[in-house]
Amino acid sequence: MKTASMDHGGVSTPETVSGLANIILNNHFDLSAFSRFAYNQEFAKATAQNKLFESVGHAVQMTIGHSLMTVAATVDRDFAVLPDPRTWDEAFRKLKQEKAEGFCYGSRVVIWPIGAREIMEGQACFSQMQYLHFASGGSLEWDEFRNLGMLHGVYELAFKEFLLRTESDWPKSINDPTVALFLLVCDMAINPGAGLPFDPFPQFQSLIDDTLPGIRFTAMAATIRRECPQLLRAIINYSRSEYEEVSEHISAAVWIPSPLQIAARCKNWADGPLSSLMEEYRTYDYGSVNHTVRVLFSHFLSFSRDKWATPEFFCWPGAWMSGHNVSQKAADLFERHSALFVDRESDSGIYPRLRKGYKEDAIQKMFDDFYAANVVYEMTDQLIAKAGPFEYKYDWLKPSARPEEFKYFADDHFKGAYGVVPDEIPIL
Repeated sequence: MKTASMDHGGVSTPETVSGLANIILNNHFDLSAFSRFAYNQEFAKATAQNKLFESVGHAVQMTIGHSLMTVAATVDRDFAVLPDPRTWDEAFRKLKQEKAEGFCYGSRVVIWPIGAREIMEGQACFSQMQYLHFASGGSLEWDEFRNLGMLHGVYELAFKEFLLRTESDWPKSINDPTVALFLLVCDMAINPGAGLPFDPFPQFQSLIDDTLPGIRFTAMAATIRRECPQLLRAIINYSRSEYEEVSEHISAAVWIPSPLQIAARCKNWADGPLSSLMEEYRTYDYGSVNHTVRVLFSHFLSFSRDKWATPEFFCWPGAWMSGHNVSQKAADLFERHSALFVDRESDSGIYPRLRKGYKEDAIQKMFDDFYAANVVYEMTDQLIAKAGPFEYKYDWLKPSARPEEFKYFADDHFKGAYGVVPDEIPIL
């Protein structure tokens, strides 16, 4: 265990240090618990068995609340646009006192069949297969994809679950309305609107179901079977109108904000009260306060703005990047929202991706600042949660550098953040 002395009102005592350390440890665990519950079944089971785990609802509240506080401290200090999680405390306290399922210690923990991992792997795989299908003029189908080793294991788990929940047979073609609807449900499942950008009031008790991807996915699929099976044949042209009509229907049935409502709220922020952040995005000249948050949130707002305008592209990219739908607009959208950083087969490094319309030196500076902050985050994770001395496994920053250079780089940025060098922190 690593400990650091800290100033608490001018006097540091074992009690104040221990109390603050306990808060930091618990908050850190809650953030990790949410991501693990969202990820997949095995991670969720392991997290639920940890002695630090309180409840799924608590992990959701802490994660969304702390995330909002961090974003607000970066771009919206007065909560002029962002939901204010401080106004939720009484509602969550009441849920805990009433021992509402999922929001109190000892609550029954329901483990759902799939999580974000299976949904995103399925979304990526089926989008790629659709791209190859349309690019080949329809000649590539299920058997060819299986023979190519594309369709197996985690890549088809979400689709199998979707077919099970909707009581559907495996379709004859990758170009089938059932596949199109599956991809739309994937899109909706991994992009909740509860907490951000919409305040969950007054449906606090449904926040677990409204945010965790696996629950959202299975609930939407089951609702389609039960209430609107006609949607299984509704998507034929992969159009914006089909996206809007079907997603609005599903959203209304399960009582959640629709994807276009979510995108419109974020677009309005980008075009109005958060336009100064979007100017940083336009120039890649980001402020130094919470640099990583500024970069990621600005890209999220840019993505939301384009998603509002062309949701069909982001839901069915395979259909819009091949065949007769190929266009310069699709190419521009793909380029604008591609990965910020790339790797190489030849080494372990991560490198900035050159972007159309941006100066190379501005991209390099953003990359340097972004990953310097991420090193501090990783060192902080070690400080809180990992026993033993600090490790400096940062060869991805610069494969040719020596271990001593990694240590100097990490220690320097850690000291800049906390005022103490890692070697000065005692190991107990």
